[in-house]
Amino acid sequence: MEVLLLKRPQGDGPVSAEHGGPVRRLATRMHAWRLDVELARGASPDIGVALSLRAHELIGHAMRVSLAGEIGRLLLEARRPLPLQRFHLVPCGPHVLAAEPQLRELAARLAQPGPVAAGGVARVRLLLRDGAGPVYNPECAHQLGRFVQAALDALELRLPDGD
Repeated sequence: MEVLLLKRPQGDGPVSAEHGGPVRRLATRMHAWRLDVELARGASPDIGVALSLRAHELIGHAMRVSLAGEIGRLLLEARRPLPLQRFHLVPCGPHVLAAEPQLRELAARLAQPGPVAAGGVARVRLLLRDGAGPVYNPECAHQLGRFVQAALDALELRLPDGD
């Protein structure tokens, strides 16, 4: 699938078009984590081809439903007793279960049709997959509810200032 991206430069310059072909899409996938961090911190998807392509992937139905499923699996895993031998990350069960209502709301919001902000989806993805974050790290697990609420808030679309 060929993607044509329109870019507006800083200031009042003309709009330009760039192709987001297979090579650019592959490069975007290879740098997904870094791009997600940028989007989660508030970078506009309009400032570059890679950010725009990544934002498009994040807000897609398949990605959102996949992340909602990850939240469901996280809640199931948080209820399981700790394995005797741990060769994978195990969520901080009590903190995950304490945030269960917010996590369920987050999963429901992701699965709903309708627009969401790419930065919010990026936050969800980072939250679920960062082994040093509050889902898995007992040192900061007490902050999980705050992180989930921030991700929920970031899913809401906001118009840029001046529009």
